[in-house]
Amino acid sequence: MRLRTVPRVAELVLGLAVIALCLALVVDTVVVAAGLWVKQRSDEFVALPTALGVTGVPQRSVLLDRTGRPFAYFWEQDRASVPADRMATSVRQAMVAVEDARFYENHGVDLQAMLRALVHDLRTGGHEGGSTITQQYVKNLLLIQAQSPEGEQAATRVSSRRKLAEARYAVALTRRMSKDDILTGYLNLVYFGRGAYGVQAAAETFFGTDADRLSVPQAALLAGLVKSPTAFDPYSHPAEALARRDLVLDRMVAAGALTMTQATTAKTAPLGTRKGAKLAGCQGSSAGYFCDWVQRQILSDPALGRTPKQRQHRLDTGGLVVRTTLDRAVQASTQRAVSRARGSRAALAAVVEQPGTGAVLAMAASVPFGIGPGRSSVNLAVGGSTGFQAGSTFKLFVLTQAVQDGLPMDLRIYAPQRYTSRQFAPYNVVNGRPTPYTVGNAADSESGVFTLEQATWHSVNTYYLQLEERVGFTGPARIAESMGVRRADGEPLQRVPSFTLGTNEVTPLAMAGAVATYAAHGRYCPAFGITDLVGAPAPSRPSCRQVLSPRVADTVTRVLSGVIGQGTGHNAAVPGDAAGKTGTVQDFSAAWFIGYTPRYAAVVWMGDPRGGFGHPLINLRVGGRFYPRMYGGDLPAQTWGALISGAPGGQQGEPFRLTDAPVAPDFNSGSGTEKGRKPKHHR
Repeated sequence: MRLRTVPRVAELVLGLAVIALCLALVVDTVVVAAGLWVKQRSDEFVALPTALGVTGVPQRSVLLDRTGRPFAYFWEQDRASVPADRMATSVRQAMVAVEDARFYENHGVDLQAMLRALVHDLRTGGHEGGSTITQQYVKNLLLIQAQSPEGEQAATRVSSRRKLAEARYAVALTRRMSKDDILTGYLNLVYFGRGAYGVQAAAETFFGTDADRLSVPQAALLAGLVKSPTAFDPYSHPAEALARRDLVLDRMVAAGALTMTQATTAKTAPLGTRKGAKLAGCQGSSAGYFCDWVQRQILSDPALGRTPKQRQHRLDTGGLVVRTTLDRAVQASTQRAVSRARGSRAALAAVVEQPGTGAVLAMAASVPFGIGPGRSSVNLAVGGSTGFQAGSTFKLFVLTQAVQDGLPMDLRIYAPQRYTSRQFAPYNVVNGRPTPYTVGNAADSESGVFTLEQATWHSVNTYYLQLEERVGFTGPARIAESMGVRRADGEPLQRVPSFTLGTNEVTPLAMAGAVATYAAHGRYCPAFGITDLVGAPAPSRPSCRQVLSPRVADTVTRVLSGVIGQGTGHNAAVPGDAAGKTGTVQDFSAAWFIGYTPRYAAVVWMGDPRGGFGHPLINLRVGGRFYPRMYGGDLPAQTWGALISGAPGGQQGEPFRLTDAPVAPDFNSGSGTEKGRKPKHHR
């Protein structure tokens, strides 16, 4: 569409017409002898500013999964501006037909419509607008650009001065923009109801489709909403919405956009609304906990603003496109697996990471994310606010130190039911006095002579305390920290005798990064969720680094395979190779299973969101089954196996491709105890 120009004389004529309308708005009687006043107002009209920016319109931001599909939106106004070629022709025709039939002929202000409105107002005492689409576009722009409540009131106040300014801007806008561009801007700006601003958001909200896929009756319904989004809301007032839609179809016939036959056919269609209002933020997301984790990263990025408030505003209005690592298939499998705890007072949370990259593929919890009854805004997958004790999962790091120190896998140690370490007394200060440190096993059957492999498979506490006496707890702590495992408060891990029993509070996310390191043959990659950020600088991503030799990492993998093969993690068995470790926290305050396959590294945590030590996992009923005590090898291990098996490739399984390491253990040999009895699968 070519640009139209408005002669100076036309501006004066238009100004006089506007002044006439303004007079009708502010006086009851039009005084014939008002020529001087009209001339003054006409001069004022020509002198009004004409520079009105059309940029800076708030745009929603969107989070995309790894394939480019959206899974969460953030907005102050739900708007996603689209170009003209991504709007159905019918919606453009419908809007012109019902809102401004002479849109392509007028110069921003329609004299005929304004005179008609003047007569109507004088006759009824009301205020019929007579505004063109261009004037409505101007009005909406001025409202958006208002910087204060006072400015917003000025942009909507019924007054001659506001009408005069809108008309002047409309005339100027028509001189520098094509009609098609004005119509496109208007369709992207106007409010359609149900929180939807602009035709794209409206198409999604009311019909679950895109603006370029709107049918004729759908386009007519949306165009009819603009006059009064509440009165013609198809959910609350379907009869009024249908009548309004059919009126728009008749107007389209009058405008030559439809034939009578086409309009008659369109009128037979039902309203066809599908979705309704969407929720902004992570509460409206299909992956709420992953969304929350990504949002936290954005709000901590100084490149998006100096303060969290500025960053939130940028996210809500800046039209950011955030591409993430979320894998919908893995997310769905993870969500199904953890949902088995729904209805229980305990919760399951899980994180899945891709070994060798650090990409977080899924994050879920059994409690739906959000605010309100039955929901939680505490992200259990990232440890909440304080993290959780890790239990016997930390034996993994003591085992790694033992492998690095060259201790043999057949190292045999007698492990009694209880063991007191006097060697660690200086590091175990109670009431100001060094005190010998004592631990016990989970069951009486867990006493006897074990090899290092067997003690790992069955998570024998008294064996591992004696192993820790040999390798220390400083080295294992350094190993864990090299894989990104720190306390949930960001502080270094505590170097204490209870290290091997997992008394440090950590997060499932951090533990997922640790097991991913072993799956990647000792290569640690920091976890990340954002791959690209369109509209702002993308967050920097730390590079991967080799923190363990492949031989050490793969030796640990061979040992941990036995945990699933015949040990405490047998409930986590999946097709193909897998390795893992169970963890049960003191007094059953929480339970864990951490593990990996060649393709996935996953961590499952279970606990009571109210606090584990006050609400232990005892006498618990989950999914129709009663658990007197919940161990990591129970529901957490089962959940881990279910989420891995349900993920892509999980049913086929893959073999570990390990470096030269000790021969894989024979799971059918060895008694596991001095008396030839296998320990119960608790830890």
